[in-house]
Amino acid sequence: MSSSVARDIDYTGQIAYDLSRFDRRKRVRDTLQQEPVAVPRAIATPESRAKAAASAKVKSKSKISLVTVMSFIIAAVLMFCIVLNYMRLNELTIEISSLKSELSELKSQAAVLKVRNEQNLNVKELEELALSLGMTRPSRDQITYIDLSKQDRGIVHMEVEEGSDFLNGLKTFFLTATNFFK
Repeated sequence: MSSSVARDIDYTGQIAYDLSRFDRRKRVRDTLQQEPVAVPRAIATPESRAKAAASAKVKSKSKISLVTVMSFIIAAVLMFCIVLNYMRLNELTIEISSLKSELSELKSQAAVLKVRNEQNLNVKELEELALSLGMTRPSRDQITYIDLSKQDRGIVHMEVEEGSDFLNGLKTFFLTATNFFK
């Protein structure tokens, strides 16, 4: 065989490092001649190219899997939820700031009203008003002190109704149950 015979060479960018073609040893030349010869492919006709393109289009359409579609839908829903949460957070922040400003306004109004109230309450005028109504300060014999050191207790007196003990028991049970759950 001559040296012009085509060989199937892996052209992955490493052809520059294939120096075997320049080797003049007989062993290397024999190995190169025993390698299979690459057979050229037939040139495709326009009809076969159209068929190949059509089958490629069909294959490309069916390559999208259900898992991919579902994952995109889930991702879109999650992104929508995140956007809604940020919108709600923004609304709540605006509402909080407006409520804080309203609270500060109400506190200032309360301070103003407290000052007006203190200005309107003149102790001398109140004493004169009380004296004109016949009110006087209590004397020592009118003051009574109550001892609250003992524990409180109460007694409830109920009238006994005439009737069946069974019906009274049911009525008492029902009233006790309703008072318990109130």
